[in-house]
Amino acid sequence: LTDAADFVRDRSLLERIVCSQNFNDQCRIFTDSFCRFRSECRDSSQQNLFDFLQNLIIVSGGTVSVAQMAEQSGYSERYIKKVFTQKAAIGPKLFSRIVRFQNLINLINRNVLLHKKTDFSSCAACLGFSDQPHMIREMKDLSGYTPLEYIHHLQRHHYEDRLIRL
Repeated sequence: LTDAADFVRDRSLLERIVCSQNFNDQCRIFTDSFCRFRSECRDSSQQNLFDFLQNLIIVSGGTVSVAQMAEQSGYSERYIKKVFTQKAAIGPKLFSRIVRFQNLINLINRNVLLHKKTDFSSCAACLGFSDQPHMIREMKDLSGYTPLEYIHHLQRHHYEDRLIRL
């Protein structure tokens, strides 16, 4: 692979991500591949810190703060942001938002598959959003859809037939 366009078009990477049904594994497959692609990932102490931080974010569902990461790792918030950005090309806060958003999408998809009504205030609370409007804003920012628009989109296009049954 010679440039970012080749990385994005790497079919074997996409196949490994798609074949993995677990979001945490999908994150690890992507970041491991991306780190190999980027030459900055050679420093093992920084790589170990990045792996630790990435795991903290994924296990917390995206709710761990940079201050909590600093406390648990023993490194400063500034250094954590620097290392994470070097390794992932995005900051830990954005990665946390994406993980939390993906967990929301998984929850909505599961409810659509099971033909259950989604209680958005409960979703917001269990996923670590401060309130329901915060969750709706985050989803709109990251996907262009509100949760209800997303559900209607799934139903209109019969996506439930395509979603993996868990």
